Parts: sequence; C-alpha cells; structure tokens
Amino acid sequence: MRKNVNFLDSVSFISENQAEYTILTDLYLECQNMIFLFELSELNNVKFQYSNIVKSINENYKSFDLRKFELESNGSVRYEVLKSESGSSLKDEELFNLAIDISKKNNSYILVRAARALVLIYKGQFDLEFKNIFADKKALIDMNNMKRDINELELVFENFHSERKHKGCDYVEDDKVKDSVSEQQLRNGLISFLEKVTKLHIVPELCTSKHEDEESVDIGVIDSNNEVAIIEVKFFVKQGFFKSPDKKAYSKSRFKDGYEQLNRYCIHLNKENYKLHSAFLYMFYAHSESYEKIYENSKQYYAEFVKLSECSNDFLHHYKSTICDNIVDVKS
Repeated sequence: MRKNVNFLDSVSFISENQAEYTILTDLYLECQNMIFLFELSELNNVKFQYSNIVKSINENYKSFDLRKFELESNGSVRYEVLKSESGSSLKDEELFNLAIDISKKNNSYILVRAARALVLIYKGQFDLEFKNIFADKKALIDMNNMKRDINELELVFENFHSERKHKGCDYVEDDKVKDSVSEQQLRNGLISFLEKVTKLHIVPELCTSKHEDEESVDIGVIDSNNEVAIIEVKFFVKQGFFKSPDKKAYSKSRFKDGYEQLNRYCIHLNKENYKLHSAFLYMFYAHSESYEKIYENSKQYYAEFVKLSECSNDFLHHYKSTICDNIVDVKS
C-alpha cells in the first residue's frame, strides 16, 4: 500500500470542460450505491453517449467485485473486473491509487465512483475543477435530500410553528395580533415556509374545478408523482387579542367553514381525476382558551360535520388532520 495520496500535490487544472464535468457528476445520482471506475480517452465523448453509459453500467454492474467500465471510440461500453472483491470492501484511497495507475499508463481520464465521493483523475492527477463542480452539486443534492416530502407535511407544520415562535413574525407585536393581519398574509407565510423546506411544488389558490372558478383551495402541494395535498387556511381572533382592544375576527365556527370547503374541494379534485393525497385544515387562532381546548373544539366540529349527509366519502378518505396554530405563541 503506497503512502496517503496528497490531494493538493496531485491536482492539475483542466479548463473548458465544464459541460462534460457537469454531465459526469450526474453519474453520482444515476448510479447510486455503486462503486466502480469509468475510463474514457476523450471527455467530449460523454456528451453524446451519456444515456448509453448509464444503461451499460446499470446493466453490467455487480456488487461482489470491482469493475472498470470504459467508453470506446465507437460508442460502446465494455467492462473488466479489476478485483474479485467487493468495491465496498476497499478504502477510497485504494480506489484512487488504482485509478491513478491506470490513468498514468493509458493517458486517460478515470472517474472514480466511491461510496460517498466522485473523483476525476487525468494522467495520474486529480482534477480540481471537477472536484469543485461536484462539491457544488453534492451540496445541492444533500440540501434537497434534507427537504421534506408530501408524507411529512405534519412535521413541516410543526416546524413552521416552531420557527415562527422563536424567530417572531411581522403580524404579532407586544403579544398582540396586528389589526392589519389577513388570512392571505397568514397563508403566504405558510407558503413561503413550504417552499423553503419541502421538495414539493407549491400552488397558491389551486383551482379544484374546471367549472367552478371560485372553488380554489388556499394551498395546493404537488409531489414528483403528481400527488396533490390541499391545505385550507383559516383564522379567528377573540376580542382582546388584537392591538385594538375592541377588534375581533371570526369565531370557532371557522372550523365548520373549513371542513365544508375541504369537502367540496375533495369532491371536485376526484371528479377532475387528480391524484389526491391528503387534505388539511390549518387554523390560526388567538384565544384565551388553551391549545388543548381549541383542539378539542376542532374535533367536535369535525364530528358534527361527518354526521351530515353532505359529508362525502372523498373527504372522509382524504382528510388528514386539523392544525391549530396559536398566532401569539411567539417569544418576545
């Protein structure tokens, strides 16, 4: 085993290949959980043979040995077994040293797909420019992987409340709700958070019916499989919780309003053949009663609504939960 490879001493600066580098970095995602070497004599060829490269690697890769794939001048991809032991049993340093030797011998490019890294070597030297491009892409990949999916919306709602509680918000001042607060403002704050922490497509005022222009749910959330979650946003504020002592807004009956609207939206979306995933009522409130009491009220309104003949199976099947969010639960 040779001495540790010194990355900085082994770097060559290669330019004008950013397009090819970017294409090669895609192999990190296309060939997940794989460890292999990939050799090519000219970087330019990868632009024309990328699909063929991915297909050949996926079809011929074996986890029980270490293979080197090679893009030939005619566009075909061949492979050879370098070691009869699993690539996962080798340290990254061993893979790099093996690639350096082959690259020096053949004056070629060797892409090393290690367990958690992607490295390009040319004529025995590490390519720093590729390393930087891959680092940028991996940072984006890692960030995206941390983002939440459609099945994690309830956790997202918890985090939304927690962030607002500790960072504050622009519609609460001195433990009072500003008189100017609106349902749209509350909705937009939730939309911004969803856009920031999820990997989902967020649609404000998602139209649920082609025939009823006014039938739009506050927030539509769409995942990569075109599944749709809908969120109806409501609020009520008891007198004494606004900056102006005589002001109030709505009442607990907003729970009933929310369930009625979600019921219609679920019916419409199913008629329009949407892949409806779930439906949520997000209720902002400011009230003297405890969270437990408010939440119990939401369940009572729900229980009353589902007994009504207008309550549809579409709603019963897709309704997920009601989120009760205390507007003034914000640290000063």
